Amino acid sequence: MALRVLWAASGEDAVVFNDEELQALVEERGNTIKALKLELMSRGFGSRFRLRLLQAEEHLEVGDDVVIVPPLVLKMVKLAFLPADRVRDEEFLDACQEGDLQEVERRLHQPQDPNTKHVIVESFTALYEAAQNGHVEVVRILLEAGASYDRATSFLLHGAASRGHLEVVRLLLEAGASSNTADARGYTLLHVAAEHGHLELVRLLLQAGASCKQATSQGALALHYAAQNGHLEVVRSLLQAGATCNHAAVGGWTSVHSAALSGHLEVVRLLVAFGAARDATTHDGTTPGTLAAQNRHQDVADFLNHAPAKRLKKEH
Repeated sequence: MALRVLWAASGEDAVVFNDEELQALVEERGNTIKALKLELMSRGFGSRFRLRLLQAEEHLEVGDDVVIVPPLVLKMVKLAFLPADRVRDEEFLDACQEGDLQEVERRLHQPQDPNTKHVIVESFTALYEAAQNGHVEVVRILLEAGASYDRATSFLLHGAASRGHLEVVRLLLEAGASSNTADARGYTLLHVAAEHGHLELVRLLLQAGASCKQATSQGALALHYAAQNGHLEVVRSLLQAGATCNHAAVGGWTSVHSAALSGHLEVVRLLVAFGAARDATTHDGTTPGTLAAQNRHQDVADFLNHAPAKRLKKEH
């Protein structure tokens, strides 16, 4: 055999590579001990940060950068995580928050539990700290180490989305998080991205399967939030993705009401062009034009009350 990995405790084979299998490993992952650990991790032996590979004779640890030279026999040990320690855990969380990749990796090798969380607020995990601050490489290495995105997933993802951390959200979606993740109010990632005007994030979520027709517990679509805040290109993307411009939230409010209330004339124009009813009424009979006039957005009121409607075809 070209490479044998034995369990250090029992001496039994953990995995054996013949010449062809070792060559395939080298071509796919590389020819170092780190590459071997990644392969072992993919086979279910646990995170590479917890694995220690030892020389079969001397029982000395072989470093991650050492090149594999066959024939080779190694012994493997899988370490338990360090026990909880408030000071050490807080230092690890601080490193994640600050994006100190080198320090995070050093501590993971100790091995620090990648799911370490704050003592008081359990939702503030290492992954949350890195994600909400946009530290892409720290998020990547935490996921590699086994950090769980299932812990308060909506809280974690919403924090990253609200700040527009596109690549962080992309990583979490690739790790298996749902693009339609919602909090207790039904507020999805798309609602968050649309509300804050993060156009590229909106596009990413739509491509990943996020529903532009999913409403909050108050019946609001992502379109309502984008319209209310005047995010014209976000509104356009949502409409082109099939968002319903005449959908009414609680109280009968449509996206045109939202845009008119805030005085966003170009958004109102676009919504009307896509077929939004300019004379839609809330449950108390208020039209978008009335809202605009009441809030001194006379240009919007004039458009809604007097300008002829023009309908645009949706782009595909």
